[in-house]
Amino acid sequence: MGALASLGIAAGSLTLALGPATPAAPAAPAAAPVLEEVADCARPALSPALRLDAGRAPGRRAPAAQRREARLALEVAETGRARGATARAQALAVSAALAGQVEPGRQATRFYDRLEAVHGWSTLPPSIAVHRVLGTPDPFAYERTWKRAVTVLGGLSATRGSVASLVSTAGRAPSHCYASATDPAALPLPPGSAYTVRPRSLVAACGTPVLAALAGTVKIAADPTGGPWTMTVRDGSGIVARYAHLRSPAVTDGQVVTVGQQLGEVGDLGDAGRCELGLEISRRAEGAARTVAAVPFLVERGAAGGEQATTVPATEFRVASYNVLGHHLTAPGGSKRGFGSGTSRVAAGIAKMEAQGVSIAVLNEFESPQAGVFLADGDWGVHRATPNNVFRDGNTNGNAVAWRSDTWEMVDSAEFTVPWSTTLHMPVVTLRHLETGAQVVVIGVHNPASTSRQGNQGGARVMARSVEIGYMQQLREQLPGVPIIFMGDMNERSEAFCAFTGTGFLASSAGGSVGSPCSVPSHGPVDWIFGSTELDFTGQFIDRSFLGRISDHPLVTGSVLYPEHEVPEVLLERGDPEA
Repeated sequence: MGALASLGIAAGSLTLALGPATPAAPAAPAAAPVLEEVADCARPALSPALRLDAGRAPGRRAPAAQRREARLALEVAETGRARGATARAQALAVSAALAGQVEPGRQATRFYDRLEAVHGWSTLPPSIAVHRVLGTPDPFAYERTWKRAVTVLGGLSATRGSVASLVSTAGRAPSHCYASATDPAALPLPPGSAYTVRPRSLVAACGTPVLAALAGTVKIAADPTGGPWTMTVRDGSGIVARYAHLRSPAVTDGQVVTVGQQLGEVGDLGDAGRCELGLEISRRAEGAARTVAAVPFLVERGAAGGEQATTVPATEFRVASYNVLGHHLTAPGGSKRGFGSGTSRVAAGIAKMEAQGVSIAVLNEFESPQAGVFLADGDWGVHRATPNNVFRDGNTNGNAVAWRSDTWEMVDSAEFTVPWSTTLHMPVVTLRHLETGAQVVVIGVHNPASTSRQGNQGGARVMARSVEIGYMQQLREQLPGVPIIFMGDMNERSEAFCAFTGTGFLASSAGGSVGSPCSVPSHGPVDWIFGSTELDFTGQFIDRSFLGRISDHPLVTGSVLYPEHEVPEVLLERGDPEA
């Protein structure tokens, strides 16, 4: 499993060209132009650990329960501070402690260890993050203790600023920014640093550590344009990194440094006029210095130092959201009468989709016998997520993504989970169009239904939407430029539409608004097709002939146009998912 599984790009080092160049020989033409303007990519880091003051703890006249809470919070939070945990991590640990799940000392230490292993913990809803660390049954059990933890820490805090703000996620980078936290060596600033990208520099606070983006030998020089401290790092193979405007050098002339080692600090020296870092990486080839002219976050890479992007022609295709109606529901004794067998129904569904030119489908209530029909067909590839249910006969039920193998090939696959009474597993697949090379990420979901047995599941769907939107935001950060197709049985209508299109980066095949305010289109089913705004939906068709015959849901199909676009080769070379 590759890039999707780790939410990172499995590729080489980021190459940059920022700041004035002084090549040793006439520079060859840049392989890609430095953009005149780029968007603000500020990403504030999580706040550092809270400093708590025992002197602020409630006195003897306070209720005993309040005094116990304060002592517990002090001890658990101090364990985190000693480990260098962030303020949010401390608050999560205190939340678990107030719920009676974590004791000070060894248990608190173990909580922080396990929290670090939870993927994306810092942006998960607090109760979900604690639930994933402890593995407890109810993912919503810590909502009340989270609020109490923030209140208790606020009363004990000696740190300036609102504790509620300090324990927040502190904002996220825009989706077009390549988050440095995924690859500390990719950017010469520490992961999570706040910065702004400008055409010739990275603007960051003075004093921000500057890290070596390249291993090699340091040379320090006084330069009238770059400032008193200009450093170059040469790796011995012809690649040279030049840093400008540094202050407080942490290395000496001639010292050998490794990637990620601190060189100095961001300064405002020379002609900077503000706190910023100029950086240029060049490569000597055939006796000349060739500047690598790639702006950060628009990663481009080529052979022998030539940086290039590939133009991908316009690509048209059709997608479908298809709840197949589970096999066991129409088997003898099942609750859905009057239907054919699950296998005959799904075979008819395949024929319908093929007749409508569908080449990508999300499948819900997809059970083992029905999966066997798809796989035996020979024309379809299928990625099934981990089953949501396993029946007594060994059959499994869950969600899947299917694609026509004569049109698409799978580049990568993964899944993510949504907490519920049963953990829901949602499949994720990156596909490459065989003819044009266009790539898309396809996500299939099936959110909880409100039934007489389960009761009102509106709150569970709110949580599901939150997790799904968070996952897509991470994908857009880690796979910039790769559009997302998000489909499935949402079990709601206007709520789903407004939540997903309200992100500003998703549109619906049914039409309607993108962003705010929400304007819901005419759309009857609870099955939806959404796509990121890099894609154009040119039509939607709802086939109701499915109803009562093939499934209890209609077949919703959408026509997609992915316009001509350029793709950095780093995205084209993510590799074989089986590797």
